[in-house]
Amino acid sequence: MNFNVLRLLEYMAVAFGIIGSVIAGYLVLDNMHAKRDALLKTEIELRSDIINRDIKKDAEARSYYKNIEMERELSKAEARRLEYLEEQMERKYVEQEAIQSRKDAL
Repeated sequence: MNFNVLRLLEYMAVAFGIIGSVIAGYLVLDNMHAKRDALLKTEIELRSDIINRDIKKDAEARSYYKNIEMERELSKAEARRLEYLEEQMERKYVEQEAIQSRKDAL
């Protein structure tokens, strides 16, 4: 009987040890894991940077075509490219405003 009690205590100690290890591991990993808000904020910052760089690139190309337009009449391809750039810039400005409003909401 004394042997059974010791055996039972041994099993209980092992069970509590395993359960404690699992809980401790979960808590450690949970603290190390990036929080959802931090990830969302980082994603919004990256998207904002990408759009800002795209707008800058498009503005430089637009300026190039505007300078050509001041010197001479644009060809059909150049005029279409300028029109496309302006449409893209408008779209990106709208997207930039939406990202800014999401950033402000955080």
